[in-house]
Amino acid sequence: MSSVLLFFVFVIISGYLAVEVIDGSRPSLNFLEKLGMSFGLGLGINSVVIILLTLLTIQSSKEVLVISFCIQIILFLGILSSRPAKERLKEIKLKNLWPIIKYRYDFIELILLIIICLLVLSRFYRALGTPFNTWDEFSYWGIAAKAIYISKSALIKGFIDGGFEKYPLFLPISSASVNIFLDKFAENYSRLINPALFVSLGVFIAGLLKRLGLSFKEILLMLIVFFTGGHIVSEMASILYADMTFAYFYGIAIAVYLLNYLDKQRESNYILTGLFLSLAAWTKIEGLQIALFTVFAIAAFEVINKRGKLKKFFILFLSTILIPALWYIFGIINNLGQAGWTNGLFKNTAYAVAHIGDLVVNMCKISVNNEFWSCFWILVVFSAVFTLLFFKNHIPSIFILLILVLNICYLFASYLFVFRAQEIARVASFERYILHFYPIGFLLIVFVYINYKKRLTQN
Repeated sequence: MSSVLLFFVFVIISGYLAVEVIDGSRPSLNFLEKLGMSFGLGLGINSVVIILLTLLTIQSSKEVLVISFCIQIILFLGILSSRPAKERLKEIKLKNLWPIIKYRYDFIELILLIIICLLVLSRFYRALGTPFNTWDEFSYWGIAAKAIYISKSALIKGFIDGGFEKYPLFLPISSASVNIFLDKFAENYSRLINPALFVSLGVFIAGLLKRLGLSFKEILLMLIVFFTGGHIVSEMASILYADMTFAYFYGIAIAVYLLNYLDKQRESNYILTGLFLSLAAWTKIEGLQIALFTVFAIAAFEVINKRGKLKKFFILFLSTILIPALWYIFGIINNLGQAGWTNGLFKNTAYAVAHIGDLVVNMCKISVNNEFWSCFWILVVFSAVFTLLFFKNHIPSIFILLILVLNICYLFASYLFVFRAQEIARVASFERYILHFYPIGFLLIVFVYINYKKRLTQN
């Protein structure tokens, strides 16, 4: 266990320093936001390092990864040393860790904190308590992680075929890295990436809620809503599936972009948005399409709001395609072929169109099914209606609505043009796919609450 903790510490330090470097000498992010981003970005850097080591035919042993982390930390510290250190160290004082740390809690705050801690611990307990026992863990994610652990490289050709060898490897590489530090392959420890990302997303949200001016109690209540969004949220945060991983990167990417409207417009926000979209694109096979239409949606939104600048669009675009481009080059060099996700394109479209009514009805049923989502998406729909009726001048809320609509349209098009007939008939995995924009739906609920609260105080 100590080896796993060492790996997590290395990842967090590396990721935090990377965020500091990108955020610049005039930071736009608070400490909790940076801390929430650090674990995911640190894992992203580690996964890119393993890709590069594979290209150099160097095995990613524990010793090599430790050296890599030490080099990253020294490099980032060297860059940061040229900036005023005292100003940046102020953020890490104990008092600035609020709302996670306070000197005194009242009874209600204490109860809410205990509930949050139990919710978090339950996800780690679920992950550690059982070996792989779900279909996708056996069919791809777990096998790919084990292949990387055995080969000590990102080249899993020969272990997996049928197009799967070209699937994005962020989650398997991250999971394998945990086992490389352990010096053995343990299925339960392989699952720890998603609980850690889920908690990191909660920390980021706490920082964002603090920025938005919510009280300590309000932040705790909102975090409980976030952590209890539905059974599917808890399940995907505890096993080796890429849906929660994607939600982490995609949710933070959108939130960081919105800082341009909630605070000052900065180039660093576009770089971080692009990098997190890039990591989202390297998490799932459909991730690149979602990342790219998000980039162009941002560009269109900027033009409409008369904030569009070509330089910022290029920064965002280049940051977004950075890791997918590296993976594409890696695939060409190693002759990986093409991932088979779109092999059946348009093959079952006639069937889907004939059953389009059933498809829509089943999507709605799954969204409100208590076994999956409780009342979360009902709250999102009400929030959308409130936004359009009362808060249509609130730009961040309108942007979130745009992103939600685009993602739903993309999902609908996937069922129409890509999926097989039996998957269309039962709307296969829809409960997981809408998890991808779960954090964005949560942000819409938050914005409606804040805007409604302001409206009451003004009256």
